[in-house]
Amino acid sequence: MTLANLAISEAQRWTLSLEEPIRKSIESKGWSKEAVRAIANGFQITRTLPSNRAHGTFEVLAAFFRSPSCPKLEGKNMLADYQSLVAQFSTDKTTRDIWIRETTGGQTRRCHSALSKLGMFHSGFKFPPFDSYAAKAMKARTAAEVSMAENYYARLQDLRFRDIADSIQADLRDLSVQAERVIDKYLMLSADPKFRFLPAAYLQAQDPKVRDAMNEAGSKIEATLKSLLP
Repeated sequence: MTLANLAISEAQRWTLSLEEPIRKSIESKGWSKEAVRAIANGFQITRTLPSNRAHGTFEVLAAFFRSPSCPKLEGKNMLADYQSLVAQFSTDKTTRDIWIRETTGGQTRRCHSALSKLGMFHSGFKFPPFDSYAAKAMKARTAAEVSMAENYYARLQDLRFRDIADSIQADLRDLSVQAERVIDKYLMLSADPKFRFLPAAYLQAQDPKVRDAMNEAGSKIEATLKSLLP
């Protein structure tokens, strides 16, 4: 199995079991605290968010993304999208105390990863999430969390992420996955082999015709995905 095959498998697994149901709920009913909670639990970002707000963290986050002041994320200029989202979130009086938290060790942490994953849903999956593993695959990791996230989006921008996603979408059209999600999974799987067991098992469990289609698509996009790696 190639990494591209596994990335398609993992993207489909996440899309069908988690991302698509939440996206459809947001599209039909709007942002709700239940949708935010499902995203936070599914992506295991709850621990990065404060839990003692009087009005509830999930409701505050849902209200932020419902607000007309929340920046639109189109995924064309990802660094600018990211910076505008952070600027609004970190200064808005309702969310600025969610942005920064103190760890038990007294360190200051900002919720870059959590905010970017919520932003992904807000953008209709055109805006990719920031993740330290994906940043590692692209050698965008730095000592400072802020510069790591900015470096990651700058790298994606320089490598024409949007053009690459658009170019491979046709090869994925029958597999219930978006190219942006396949790219994200490819980077994570490239960074650490520990993530490869479940997508491999999921791929093997598919009907042979589905598995063949996923493998065929993987062979078509493998070289393109490799171009994202240093």
